[in-house]
Amino acid sequence: MGSKEWWKQLGMSTLGGALGTALLRVVEIIFPGVVWFLGASLNPVIGAIVPFVAGFFMAWILWGRRQKHKTQRYDGDTTSSEGIPDSLVKMSFNLHSNRITARVHDDLKLEFESDTKAQGYFDDIVKQQYVKGEIKSFAENRFRLVCPPSLDKGDLILDLAPFNFAYFDIMNSEYTSDTAKEYVNDQIEALAWRIRERFPRSDLHINARNWSLIGVEVMLVTSDATDPEKCYTLLRRRGRHVAIAKNVWSTSFGGMCDPVRMRGHPERLDILQSVRNELDEEIGPLSADPQNMFFIGFHVNTRTGATDLLGLWKTQANWQELVGLITERKPKVGERFQNTLEAKEPYVYDNQNLIVEFNGRAIFQGLVAVREEMRREEPDRPFRLNPEMVACVVRSLQVSDQAASARELVVELERNAFF
Repeated sequence: MGSKEWWKQLGMSTLGGALGTALLRVVEIIFPGVVWFLGASLNPVIGAIVPFVAGFFMAWILWGRRQKHKTQRYDGDTTSSEGIPDSLVKMSFNLHSNRITARVHDDLKLEFESDTKAQGYFDDIVKQQYVKGEIKSFAENRFRLVCPPSLDKGDLILDLAPFNFAYFDIMNSEYTSDTAKEYVNDQIEALAWRIRERFPRSDLHINARNWSLIGVEVMLVTSDATDPEKCYTLLRRRGRHVAIAKNVWSTSFGGMCDPVRMRGHPERLDILQSVRNELDEEIGPLSADPQNMFFIGFHVNTRTGATDLLGLWKTQANWQELVGLITERKPKVGERFQNTLEAKEPYVYDNQNLIVEFNGRAIFQGLVAVREEMRREEPDRPFRLNPEMVACVVRSLQVSDQAASARELVVELERNAFF
């Protein structure tokens, strides 16, 4: 508990003590015999101290329970899903992209535009990024969940509030002071009571104090007219300029949902359009029918708090077309390769890539080969897999009638110390 919360608890407890004393005085007037029986009237000191102490500790306990149930950062929480550390697939489904309803509650937005103090903290981050030669962050609206997702008649319902990326960056950046993070936490807490009144449904990971931005993690699966039995997928190692999960292997593409609104429904966020934007910005104009894009789960990273919709997109493109949007080289299946073609999104220019067959055994073998190669090149840098990526691969295999292959992949990754 921070010092500010401690003082709040002390103040509320003192108020509770005063109310306890006042209550006993009322009881003494109405039922003097009862108070005498309790011994409070035998000694004026006891009569003053006992009810105050009782009220103080009762208020202290109740306020402490309130603090306990607030959302915090769950560092060290190793809740797992399918045996994957730091991974929790809170909901598994296989929904067409038009079965997602994302409702945006603009009145629950934190107003960064008028928050000069937060702007100052964010400017400090940008200055440090400039000094370090990094691509600077942006201050644009994204979205956070204000309560857990729910299913209603086969549709996934997401209740969201606009949340400027600058707030997220302040909470997440290595260049941010504890004072800045405490300030943003206070702004979130100031709005949390209103959120709880409207959305009492909450859980350990998703509630009124959540500051993780809703994102998507998508696996692309290619087709091959010459060999219909074979299909391939793309894995990518994130570069050093992304906001989170730097230098870890992740899905084909992903990102935080941007504010593209549905025509005629200004209160809703178009999740599918966000996915299409991410594909176009990170990879390019791939032959991929949006009708074949399915959401397959809702994931929480129990260490960082990151919240993502997991997706599987089976495309009409073959793997050569996919690779041709990323590099001018002609890599082989299973060969690691670097981006050489510039994407619209600058944060992915230093990604590394791997094309493998879409089955558990081939994915595992590809990761083993790349890990050994990178250990020789970068012996001091750990080889890390994003929990969201592993969960998305596993769910993609499961919904593609490869449940046994998915189990084998997790077992082999654990056995070979990838986790």
